[in-house]
Amino acid sequence: MVQLIDYRAEFSRWWSKEMRAVKFPSQGTVFDYFIDPDTKKFAPWSDKTPSFELEPDIPLQTVLVHSAESICLTYFVDLLLQKGKPVMLVGNAGVGKTILVSDKVSKLREDYMVAKIPFNYYTTSAMLQLHFPGMEALATIYSSILGAHFQQGGFSYGVTRSVGTLVQAAICLHQKMTQNFLPTAIRFHYIFNLRDLSNIFQGIDESIFIHQPLIYCHFAHGVGEPHYFPVSDWEKLHKTLTDALEHYNELHAVMNLVLFEEAMQHICRISRILEAPHGNALLIGVGGSGKQSLCRLAAFLSVLEVFQITLRKGYGIHDLRSDIAALYLKVGVKNIGTVFLHTDAQIPDERFLVLINDMLASGDIPDLFSEEEVDMVISSIRMELRGLGLLDTRENCWQFFIDRIRRQLKPEVKASISEFISYAHTSVNEVSAKYQQNEKHYNYTTPKSFLEFIKLYGNLLSKKRRELTQKMERLENGLQKLQSTAYQVSTSPPSCSETEEQKCERD
Repeated sequence: MVQLIDYRAEFSRWWSKEMRAVKFPSQGTVFDYFIDPDTKKFAPWSDKTPSFELEPDIPLQTVLVHSAESICLTYFVDLLLQKGKPVMLVGNAGVGKTILVSDKVSKLREDYMVAKIPFNYYTTSAMLQLHFPGMEALATIYSSILGAHFQQGGFSYGVTRSVGTLVQAAICLHQKMTQNFLPTAIRFHYIFNLRDLSNIFQGIDESIFIHQPLIYCHFAHGVGEPHYFPVSDWEKLHKTLTDALEHYNELHAVMNLVLFEEAMQHICRISRILEAPHGNALLIGVGGSGKQSLCRLAAFLSVLEVFQITLRKGYGIHDLRSDIAALYLKVGVKNIGTVFLHTDAQIPDERFLVLINDMLASGDIPDLFSEEEVDMVISSIRMELRGLGLLDTRENCWQFFIDRIRRQLKPEVKASISEFISYAHTSVNEVSAKYQQNEKHYNYTTPKSFLEFIKLYGNLLSKKRRELTQKMERLENGLQKLQSTAYQVSTSPPSCSETEEQKCERD
């Protein structure tokens, strides 16, 4: 499918017109059927779809749910591999190519050797990405996942029967977003794929859709207890976040945050993303809107460390590789949950984005480690795999290392979008509009500038209070002097003029 035209459906209609002599089923397209070798008739690929069982401990992003299209692709991949022919699967990011191929190569015989080579921006395969699962395939995949979740959770029949409706609503919403919110030069992040749809059902697996309450978080019952519950009231949430902020300020550099309602909502959203497997976020807002501060507080609530590169003169792509390699060793070998916080000001070279994109897409960055470092990583993890009852082959050890990184490392750069709208007063907005009209300059009002305004107001209030106190003291001193003078006058002896008058009267 390219843009809004389904060329597979167009080809199917053309084929049906050209091959009128072939008795073909009226439902679906030519891509939905195969010839059954026993009956010699057309049969849908969905007949070969195996049953699905959900394993709760496996992240949703790595689950493979076979649909009619995946069974069809697997069939042709098997045919090509048997004949020794090369295979290339093309499609948009997040449609399941990697999971499908990984499942296939994991089932190959031992005489096969597998080498994984991830592609990035500098390759040309992206120009051929055309494949995308159809509506039926998407419905099959997510209905199986959601249905298994409802069965394991022991939900009532009234809930389980809504699986089809929920899946259709989510798919319809995703298609509306894809069609109406196209990427532009300004909104270049409007890129929606199946990862976004998977995130929806990952959230449903955390808690089903309900109308009340308005906000959920992983610390509703207190910090250090990562259980997903609704927030009972804002005052309790404010107290929890205030206590966490005070504790954070005791251990780290002080953050002067004002936890107003919007800020608390964004902290809950960021925390939800950090608690999700393979979670990553893109925080959008003007400078000083508190994106980094909220991220650090959310990471502290999730008991995650925060890693951020330090730019210096001459910092280049090789330095970034070294920093990411050290971060991978810390997360993958030592199993330390970490947030990778990266700002747009820390991208002096566009090649930085290639490494970050590889980190988000698969977690496997090409040529990040030398052969000696790879051997060291594998030897460090091998005993852990044996303890888990897994085969400690080189491939399994490396995949375990990458999977752990994707679970424990949370890049705060791109994916599920968490926008932060700067808080401002209406009067300030009006003044800013007049300022832009008169001076041709924009004035951005952010929480940082609001805090500076409060600080300025406090300083001005203290200054004026001191001035007023000084004037009051001066006035009181003047009144005291007047009262003292009046008292002295009233109690002083008679003057000389009065004495002379008394003498004249006697004479």
